[in-house]
Amino acid sequence: DCFFLNGTSGQRRWVYPREDELEPIVGGPVVAGDKVYFGSSDGRLYALDAATGDEIWIFESEGKIWGTPAVNGETVYIGSFDQKLYALNVADGSPKWQFETEGAIVATPLVYDDTVYVGSFDRYLYALSEADGSLRWKYQGSNWFWSRPLADNGIIYAGSVDGKVYALKAKSGEMVVVFDMESPVSSSPILVAGNVIVAVEAGQIYSLNINPRQKKLLVNLEDEIFASLAASDDVIYIHSADDVVYAVDARSGAILWSLELESE
Repeated sequence: DCFFLNGTSGQRRWVYPREDELEPIVGGPVVAGDKVYFGSSDGRLYALDAATGDEIWIFESEGKIWGTPAVNGETVYIGSFDQKLYALNVADGSPKWQFETEGAIVATPLVYDDTVYVGSFDRYLYALSEADGSLRWKYQGSNWFWSRPLADNGIIYAGSVDGKVYALKAKSGEMVVVFDMESPVSSSPILVAGNVIVAVEAGQIYSLNINPRQKKLLVNLEDEIFASLAASDDVIYIHSADDVVYAVDARSGAILWSLELESE
């Protein structure tokens, strides 16, 4: 189910659906404008009123939806196990275009400079026209692309479960450098303090730079990491597989605090 909480008090404002239950929600919700968007393992993308939780529209794909949607302007993008990326109208969920790959899509798409970047389980990272979904280029890795790519200064950084982060030119897909992370990357990279920050499944957090080429270990949490990172004021927040939240200084790698989550 999808819960919407008051950010100050933590009290529940609404829950969807009000009756019955949804199939598992693997990806996260996205709030954009006055709507909340999320996908479900039932193959549907839901758009709800953010204030009330009322259903606005539902789009049904032909496979499970495990990814987190991306919203840019009047379009919401979502991938599916049916191997397609969909571009939908935010107003009513009507399709604008779709692009079919040869593998499931669970990665969150990235929209950057009129191009949509998304990885697939067919081992390719795709660059598509934002306007009509036509293919601009594709780049082949050695395994699945699970995480959302990152864009910085005309470079796309894409982590793969093959244990590498690919730095590619955004316009052409030409390879700039490949960082060997020595562990699968399923967490999406983020930009903090001018550096690309990457977490690997084995529990290490790295800072990457392409000029000069550098892979710097910030901290080894010795705790598996699958969830996406977050950051604020040069502090990186990590949710580990053991349900511990860490706050790490992005410059020094020092662990500022950690909190073990408890569930009832």
